Amino acid sequence: MSDFVLKQKKIGFIGAGNLAQAIIAGLLDSRTLQKDQIVVSSRTDKRLKRIEEKFGVQIRDANEKVVD
Repeated sequence: MSDFVLKQKKIGFIGAGNLAQAIIAGLLDSRTLQKDQIVVSSRTDKRLKRIEEKFGVQIRDANEKVVD
């Protein structure tokens, strides 16, 4: 997939566990996606806040908002 195509896309994570965090870190470290292209939801506000601080990605308080 070309960089041009990826620049037009967003990826959403429903759940912010260890696997999601590893994928997010890889996407950002490789510059495959930018922070504003990643959206994350989680059942706990504490985890969402930690993800936002650690990665600077967009967070949502409901899974439906990730899909939107």
